Amino acid sequence: MSDQRERRDPRYPVTWAVSIRAADWLEVQQLSTENVSRGGLFIRTRSQAAPGTRLQIELTLPDGTVFPADGEVIHCIAAERARAEGVAAGIGVRFDARHAVDLYLLETAAAGQAGGLAHAYAFDPLGFATLEATLAPVGQPGETAEPEWTTAHHLIEPPATTVGLDDSPLAAVAASVPELAASASELAVAKAEPCVFGIDFGTTYSSIAVVLGERVVVLEDADGNTLTPSVVCYPEEGPPLVGWPARERIATHPTTTLSSIKRLVGRRYDDPALEAFWASSPLRGSAGVEGETLLDIYGQPISTTQVASEVLRRLREIGERATGLPVERVLLSAPLGAPAQRAAIQRAAELAGLQVLGVVDEPVAAAMSYAVGRDEEQLIAVYDFGGGTFDFSLLRLADARLSVLSQAGDAWLGGDDFDTALAQHAAAEFWQRWHVDLRQRQVEWQRLLFLAEVAKRRLSLQPSVELKARAIALSVRGPIDLVTTFDRALFEQLCGELVGCSLEIVEGCLREAGVSPAQVDRVVLTGGVSRMPLVRERLQRYFARELPLLVDPEQAIVIGDAIYGRFLELAQRGSGLHRGVSSPGTPVGGPPGE
Repeated sequence: MSDQRERRDPRYPVTWAVSIRAADWLEVQQLSTENVSRGGLFIRTRSQAAPGTRLQIELTLPDGTVFPADGEVIHCIAAERARAEGVAAGIGVRFDARHAVDLYLLETAAAGQAGGLAHAYAFDPLGFATLEATLAPVGQPGETAEPEWTTAHHLIEPPATTVGLDDSPLAAVAASVPELAASASELAVAKAEPCVFGIDFGTTYSSIAVVLGERVVVLEDADGNTLTPSVVCYPEEGPPLVGWPARERIATHPTTTLSSIKRLVGRRYDDPALEAFWASSPLRGSAGVEGETLLDIYGQPISTTQVASEVLRRLREIGERATGLPVERVLLSAPLGAPAQRAAIQRAAELAGLQVLGVVDEPVAAAMSYAVGRDEEQLIAVYDFGGGTFDFSLLRLADARLSVLSQAGDAWLGGDDFDTALAQHAAAEFWQRWHVDLRQRQVEWQRLLFLAEVAKRRLSLQPSVELKARAIALSVRGPIDLVTTFDRALFEQLCGELVGCSLEIVEGCLREAGVSPAQVDRVVLTGGVSRMPLVRERLQRYFARELPLLVDPEQAIVIGDAIYGRFLELAQRGSGLHRGVSSPGTPVGGPPGE
């Protein structure tokens, strides 16, 4: 934020260059974590850079990749003041808001390199990371500082936004970059007033969030993950495994490990849309008394609703551990135009011991996370490209109500297809060299798919990535490694058609509604695939505008769920809320008084 106050002496704009070198990936992980706090970076230096000074920042990663970013000085602590107050001399720096998603991706890559899972950390405000840096003016004579130590402080200050559709106490909630750690005072208030938790039951990943005070908190499991794989494994003995432990068994226990269960929930066994699924899946299914889908687990029929309840029960455990509060009342989200699936998800939540206050349409929840204005009329496009499905919706905001004008999608187009495209390419190269077809080996193929997902995420951050699978096959001479390189040009060649399929759906949906891209006032991006540079570039060309990611796409829906759950909670307490959201044929039960 530039200092706009009048100065007694003239100041001239100077741009400084800041070079930071990370010794290892753990330091990168600490620096890039978006939840460290909300300001920027503190650089210990004797240089005096005035507030408002622009900075060109270069972070050199341990593998030599250079991560560029821009920012500006927001405050300066001179040497005399530092000595008097017993603090370090230096300058406080804030990264430009447009780097918020880049920092998230950097954290994802760093977590993978450091040997952990991609997640966000909640650090103590004093638990700073220290990185070596040099500071010097760009194109200006002056001091070239000796290497100093920098402190990873508040990396991004999200813009204050309004998320409500009314004049509720929630109007000041900042949902752009949600904090993951709740303060003791917020938890104390929450214990005195029952909370409504928001749950996003996704095809690939699920998550849980809650509004505490004036913040949306996306809750972490014991390992710091905010995303829980929607996977359930039934071992021969003991309770079901859910989430990350279950995901590890997809390859080794294919007939008893159920992933992407949301595809089956609420569908009849003889649904024509499932024919391709049953043809390629190792799972065995049958029709229940009313035609519902049942899965054969060790010879026993289990309903898809029961499987889904295990994922929701796991989210309940995560919420209770993270907050110390009972997770009882929840707000769920469900796809548009799927009443049977909506009812099945609600039933699954009840089996998990949850009281469902309402079920909101997923595009409506995503739009709420982007803080749509209360009074302005808008056409809002929601581009939802998740791990397993793609949906596009056109919403109208008018008279403080969100309604769905048009919707289209593909239940079998998602991020998994990108992983498959990369894995297929790597497997084809491996076949040409070693005449071993990894696609015919269940365990090795699943391992390759996991590595392809990691490569896909890293390509969102860096121009190229090396995929390496050690000892993925054996020969008479010993184990064989798979090593291949992907760059963004190859990625576009392999996956560009998938993005094109999504844009064809977008174009058809807008055409059906009689709306041109120029008439859309806001484009909301949700789903992890929406973060990819290739996807964003194609979308920006189509809509002829910049499309900032104000909210992490993988958290947009759960943030919206938590916000709307808070609305319902306040309404039930008689707070005077008289707003709701709706969609054709599937009205969401809004607060009373409408």
